[in-house]
Amino acid sequence: AFYITGLISNTFSISTLSLFLSLPVLFSCLTLLVYVPLAKELLKEEHEYLLAVLIFAVLPTTYLWSIMGAGLTRGLGFIFALLTITTGWKTYKTGKSRYAILCALMGSLSIVSHPTKTWFAVISIGFFFLLKGRNKRSVIHSVLIVFLVVIFTSPWWATVIHHHGIQ
Repeated sequence: AFYITGLISNTFSISTLSLFLSLPVLFSCLTLLVYVPLAKELLKEEHEYLLAVLIFAVLPTTYLWSIMGAGLTRGLGFIFALLTITTGWKTYKTGKSRYAILCALMGSLSIVSHPTKTWFAVISIGFFFLLKGRNKRSVIHSVLIVFLVVIFTSPWWATVIHHHGIQ
């Protein structure tokens, strides 16, 4: 999130402070757009997913934590966590490897954006595995997701371990 902020600031000559104040609000709004396809995937009846989206939109915890304090990183991490959950569901539902690769990519972006938001995605995908993924193909996809997340995030965690140690 900080790199994105710096890139936008340098490219468009917008003050970093203005971006620190406005991007969390933008990220909070984007979470709603990212949540809609997930709700449609999980709830097939139109009235059900519309109600889920409405509840998601008005719950204070949905937007409050993405705006205050570390909202810049937390908001982006939440967006990527929701995308991880959506692609995780599609991985187990369809059995297609492309969704597993996308899930690993979104999960990796969630980790490097805001690591604690990733737990939300991991727990959700664990439930999805129990619901839809108890077969050989899903186990292979799960291993692929974990392997790719380790590979994709290795530059980040290797740098952190190098500079700060394992603790």
